[in-house]
Amino acid sequence: MNIKRALALTAAVASTVMVVHPAGAADDDVFDNYKVGHSWSARTEGRGYGPFMRIPYEAAAGQPYSRAELASNPGRCFTISSLFYGDQYGEEFLNEGGQYSFRNPGEARAENPTQVRNPEKVEVAPFGPNGPRAVSECLSKTEAKSYATYGWNGDATNHVGFTTTKSTSVLDTAKEAVDAETLVTLEDVLIGGLRIERVESWLKVVHAAGKEPVVSYRLALFGVSSGDQSVAGAQDKGVILAGNNVAGADLYKQFQDQANAHGDDMAQLWTYRIRVLSPKMSYDNVEYTIQAPVFEADEHNTPRKETQGDSFGFRLGEARYVGAHNANGSHQAG
Repeated sequence: MNIKRALALTAAVASTVMVVHPAGAADDDVFDNYKVGHSWSARTEGRGYGPFMRIPYEAAAGQPYSRAELASNPGRCFTISSLFYGDQYGEEFLNEGGQYSFRNPGEARAENPTQVRNPEKVEVAPFGPNGPRAVSECLSKTEAKSYATYGWNGDATNHVGFTTTKSTSVLDTAKEAVDAETLVTLEDVLIGGLRIERVESWLKVVHAAGKEPVVSYRLALFGVSSGDQSVAGAQDKGVILAGNNVAGADLYKQFQDQANAHGDDMAQLWTYRIRVLSPKMSYDNVEYTIQAPVFEADEHNTPRKETQGDSFGFRLGEARYVGAHNANGSHQAG
């Protein structure tokens, strides 16, 4: 091979190498270009069995817990999944405050870009491969996944046989929207004298840039009974409250119309101190907060009415979204 031909071949190979992008570079370019004209933060989370106490702010815990979060600043994915997650103020103080001796052994945290503490994917199963587990995944800066399972044996009056929660948040730059979704299921639930075979709570939020979020939800109870007596809804059909692609302004009325149609079922549940909290959407000029409808059982501590500890209880199948999505630096309509 003469020198000229060798040089030409070398140049051809070099030019080929130069146009090969590293894995993920194209995705990073799309992400960076989108970030120039947009800002966003999106967090969706779910709790299976969630006890709470008002002291006076509402201290809420839950098992299991899933959280999927995306943010344009600094540009990352962050997830938490946990067999049990305490009140956020206390839990995050212990974690972010560097109290490593108190780290939650049933918790998995992942993020992208990765940091010293958290890799892209984490799975924990503290009771072995056949026991409950928590999985957190951030394989890109635009998709967050969180999944956890657990069961609470409780006692002869209250228990939850098995519960799962799964949360995902995805930034779709082509649609200019964040799709956030949480699904919580509980099986073999016993509350006082009331047995529930299955509880389902599903929340999906599509949050387009510069627009109000659109909400879909489904809250369902199946196999509700007390002894041999069916309580709410036919055993096979259950009680189902649902809505698809509902605008925020219509959310409360759309839900109330369905709740009213199940008035007899709601009245029967209330005899066992179980009620359905309606969905809520609020906007504080920065973020939207969307709370899915949820079953709640609570007790009021009458001697401490309107003071610390005035009520306590628990919720079954809690799902929530908190987020903002702005285009070209303008705030979305509230």
